[in-house]
Amino acid sequence: MYGGDLHIEYVCDKDAGGVIQTPVEGAWTLNPMMYMRVQQLPVNIHCGATFLNQDPKDWTIPPIKVPPTGSRVISFKLKGIYNLGGNYEVTTDVPGASVTLNPSGPLSPGQEKSVEITINCSGQGFKEGNVYITTCKTTVDQKIITLPVYVVCSNDYYECMRESNTQLSKDNGICSLWVCANTEEMVWDMRLPEDSNQVLFSGGVIAAFISGTDTIVARQDYRDARTGARDTIKTIQAKLDAEPDCDVQKVYVTKTYVWVPPTIPAVPKWYWITINKQILLFHDSPGHTCPEWKKEQVIKHVWVTWGRYPAWWPSPGSYTGHPDIYYGVFADIDAPFDTGCRTMGGESQSGCNAAGWDDVNKMVWQHGFAGLNHPEYANYHVGMALTNTAGAIVTPLGCKDVLNDVYLYPNNGWGWKDAQLYALAATPLNPATVADQQDSVLDRSAVITAGKIAASASPTDTTWQGEFILIEAMIKTGLDDLKSHIVQTRTVLIPELASAGVFSKVFPICGDLNQDGKINSADVVFLINYLFIQGSTPPWPKSRADLNGDGNVNSSDVVWLINYLFIQGQAPHCPSPPF
Repeated sequence: MYGGDLHIEYVCDKDAGGVIQTPVEGAWTLNPMMYMRVQQLPVNIHCGATFLNQDPKDWTIPPIKVPPTGSRVISFKLKGIYNLGGNYEVTTDVPGASVTLNPSGPLSPGQEKSVEITINCSGQGFKEGNVYITTCKTTVDQKIITLPVYVVCSNDYYECMRESNTQLSKDNGICSLWVCANTEEMVWDMRLPEDSNQVLFSGGVIAAFISGTDTIVARQDYRDARTGARDTIKTIQAKLDAEPDCDVQKVYVTKTYVWVPPTIPAVPKWYWITINKQILLFHDSPGHTCPEWKKEQVIKHVWVTWGRYPAWWPSPGSYTGHPDIYYGVFADIDAPFDTGCRTMGGESQSGCNAAGWDDVNKMVWQHGFAGLNHPEYANYHVGMALTNTAGAIVTPLGCKDVLNDVYLYPNNGWGWKDAQLYALAATPLNPATVADQQDSVLDRSAVITAGKIAASASPTDTTWQGEFILIEAMIKTGLDDLKSHIVQTRTVLIPELASAGVFSKVFPICGDLNQDGKINSADVVFLINYLFIQGSTPPWPKSRADLNGDGNVNSSDVVWLINYLFIQGQAPHCPSPPF
C-alpha cells in the first residue's frame, strides 16, 4: 500500500529473482513484467438492517393459531448490516398484540437482536394486521419493513402443516403416502432409485367456481394455498376379511375449508364449501404377503359438501345459494425419467413425460423417459381413473393432461392462476384432446373433473354434495398391465371395500356398530341381532364390536355396552387397531 492505493508488481523471470545480471553489468534481462495499481475507492457509509429466523416461518399461510382466551409469542431476529449503526423500532397494529421483547433500541453492524410479539385473544375471531420494522430511524437510510400477520383465535382451526396432527406419512414398502389436512397429498414409489428424482403424484382435491367477480379454485399444493384445515388427520389399519393377506389403512380428514389468502385483508369471505376425504392404502397382513398390485395404488374417496362458517370467521355474510361448482382433483404427475431426457429439448424442465388417454377404461396415463441408466423406465406407467362404490367405470366430466411450462411454472415461479385452472376444470371431456402435445420432453399435470354441482339461488339449498372415488396406480410393467390393474381394482377391490363398510363417511369408533357416529342403545340392538338372530356383520374394522377388548365378540360385549350406557360402567376399549 502506498498513498492509500494498492500496488501489485509481478515478474516472470527465469533468472534469480529478476535481478541485474551479467554479461553486461547494468543491463536488464528480457523478463516479462506486470504492474497494476488499484486505486482506493471512496468509502460509502450506510446504515441498514434485515430480519431473519422468523418463527414460525410464515405468519399468514397458515394463519397463526391462538387459543380463544390465551396468548402466543411469535418472533424474529433483527440484524444490522452495512457499516453504520442506527436505531430501530418494531410496532404492530394486530389487535391485541404488542412487542414484548426488544421493541426498540440501537443496532450495530453485524449485531443481532431477538424480537418477540405477543398476541392475545379474548374470544373467538380472526385478526389481521402487520408488524412494522423501522430501521435506521431519523437517517437518510430509514426504511420500513412490513410483515403481514393473520391470526385465528379458536380451537376450531389447525395450522397445517405446523401442527403434527395435521399431516401423516405412511408406506407399505412400495407406495409411500404423505397427506395434509388441507387436501394436499403426495405419493412416491419406494422401489425407484433416488436418481429418478420425482414425486409421482403431488396435488389434491379441487373445487372450482366463480363467486361474484372472483374466480376461485380451492386447492392446496406446495406454495399454492387455497384451503385450510379445521380437523386433524385420523388413521386406522385393520384386516379386510375378503382379502386375508392384506390389511387396509384408512387416512381420514374432514372439514377442509375454502379460503384465498390474498383476498382476506380487503374482502373477508366465506365460500360455503367443505372438502372431506379418506385415502386407502393396502398393507401386508401380519404373517402374510399382500399381492404387489394391490399395494401399487392409493384409493381416494372424496365428498364435497356445504359448510357453515365457524365462529371465528370474520364477516361471513348470508348464504344466498351457490354458483356452479366443478369438483375433482389436480396433480403434478412425474413418472420416473432417466438422465439424457434434457438433450431432447427439456433442459429447462424438471422431468420428461409422455401422456395419453385410454377411452375404454376412462383413464389418463403418463410414462417417463428411459435412458442408458434406466431402460426399465420405458415400461413404467402411472394412471388415474374414477370409479364409484359399485366399482363401475365412471366417465369424468372433464380431463386434461397439460404441460407445466404453460400452466404451472410461469405464474410467479410456481402455482396455478385461478382462471387457467378453472378453465381446465370446466372444459368437457374430449377424448381426442385430453393430452396436450403427447411428447416426452416436458413434465406435466393432470386435472380430472369428477362432476359439477349445479348452481342454486336458494338460501335453503344446503344439502348438495359431490362425491367420487379416484384410483391412482403405478406399474413397472407397461400400459397393458396398468389397464388390467385399474380393471381389477374396480371389479374386485372396490366392491369388497364397499361391502365391508370401509367407505363409510364416519370414522370408526369403538362401540359404534351401526356407523352413525354415536354410541347408544341402537348399537346394543345391532350387536344382539348380530350375535343371536343372524343380523348384519359389524362393519370394518370388526374389532369395534369387541367392547371389552378380550379378542372375542360375544354376549359379554353386550353386557359391557349396556353397563356403559345405563349404569355408568367402563367405556368400551376395543383392542388393536387402536381407536
